Amino acid sequence: MTVGPYEGLTIRNGWVVPEIDTQCLPSVLNETPKFEVVMKYVKNKGVCIQAGGNIGVFPHLLSKEFEWFYSYEPDLANFRAMKLNTIGDNVTCFFSAIGEKESKGIMRVIDPTNIGAHRIEFNEGGIPVETIDSKLYSEVGLIWLDIEGAELLALKRWY
Repeated sequence: MTVGPYEGLTIRNGWVVPEIDTQCLPSVLNETPKFEVVMKYVKNKGVCIQAGGNIGVFPHLLSKEFEWFYSYEPDLANFRAMKLNTIGDNVTCFFSAIGEKESKGIMRVIDPTNIGAHRIEFNEGGIPVETIDSKLYSEVGLIWLDIEGAELLALKRWY
């Protein structure tokens, strides 16, 4: 079943997902208790910067907790699903990746049936790669990264 104008998306367990995915959604849904553990320690709920938005399960949860929520997702099918799953006046979603420096990237599909296992390769391709501090954010209360092993690179500029 295609969802609206987004060919290749379907609805599973109440979430819009790329049709090809058979592995990621159950895995992500099993990880949602992490959200509650993390939120116990967050005192400032002004801004959340999140990267690796995938289809929007964690962005959906996080956006309800913060005054302003910004999410980055470099896979086009995931980005489209995330925009449909994460709706709110306080939400801004970017079709881009987060990295150590501003550049371009290409999405490498590791396993087409697991949309959460894709990886961005930097310095080639046409997907924008931004740094965490490339936009002016104030009152950041949480940075939530799930970017397939590139977390340290993304944080280098932040420190």
